[in-house]
Amino acid sequence: MSFEISVTVVKVGDVERFGSFDTEKRVLRGSTGGQHPQVLDFDFLKDRMGALTQFKEGDIVTVAFWVRGREHNGRAFISLRGIDVRPYARKEGANDQLS
Repeated sequence: MSFEISVTVVKVGDVERFGSFDTEKRVLRGSTGGQHPQVLDFDFLKDRMGALTQFKEGDIVTVAFWVRGREHNGRAFISLRGIDVRPYARKEGANDQLS
């Protein structure tokens, strides 16, 4: 199951290479804005990294993502795995703001 959220782009990271399989990822950091903003990092891997090239700091985007979880040594970890990112489009009749 995937989720979507609209955020203001804080940073689009450089391509990072890691692991024994030469895995590549690029991170999009976004902020939800509002009175209590949440800063979220979305990991875009391999072929999904190309979706980030057109966005820069300050752009408002909608990110589709999966929540990925794992356990290691008794601790739980989650990551937000980016699926797609597109320019924000306000839905008709919606009264939402990211400011």
